[in-house]
Amino acid sequence: MSSRPMLTQREAVTACGVSRTIIRGRREAGDLPGAVQDPVRG
Repeated sequence: MSSRPMLTQREAVTACGVSRTIIRGRREAGDLPGAVQDPVRG
């Protein structure tokens, strides 16, 4: 297991300098290894 902290989608957007749409699309495409979707918050 990685010791890297988990980021929220908003934090990832800020860290990467891209839109939420890009982060969401990359996650859904499987381009972000280890990315998960919160089952409660979506």
